[in-house]
Amino acid sequence: MAQHIPQKMGTQHPNIAPYGDIFHTSDQKPIIVAIGTDKQFQQLCEVLHISSLATEENFASNAARVKHRTALAQILDTAFAQFEYNFLLERLQQKGIPAGGVYNMPEVFEASMAQAMILEDEITSNTKGRRVKNNWHSIYKPISPKNCLTFIIALQLLAKNMLTF
Repeated sequence: MAQHIPQKMGTQHPNIAPYGDIFHTSDQKPIIVAIGTDKQFQQLCEVLHISSLATEENFASNAARVKHRTALAQILDTAFAQFEYNFLLERLQQKGIPAGGVYNMPEVFEASMAQAMILEDEITSNTKGRRVKNNWHSIYKPISPKNCLTFIIALQLLAKNMLTF
């Protein structure tokens, strides 16, 4: 490790695979996965109908998956592309596999949970402003793993006035 210079990896984790990888479904919608254990990888493979992949030498352990990350990503790209987004995301959640949709900002703010956190008020007689309610925790409802990270990031950006919509 001392002689290794880390390279940019985007959302991927350097020591876990697939973790932070984004795959697209047949309807071109992105799903991010956070597979942290061999059991989760086995369950992912079952959902994707590629169960035998979890027992192949190059993918049976996390260390092997990290070493063969590129080949794994190609296989998973093909597998994810066989499924429609809503169907696949529901199946992943039913199995408890850490995965979620990747949403653009308009999609985030269209969600009912986000709507409950938005305060729209009049800045001037002709202008309305939108911001996150200061007491968002009082309207908090349990967030599914699918939406948790998206909402946390959006709320942090809004709180820092780095994001407007």
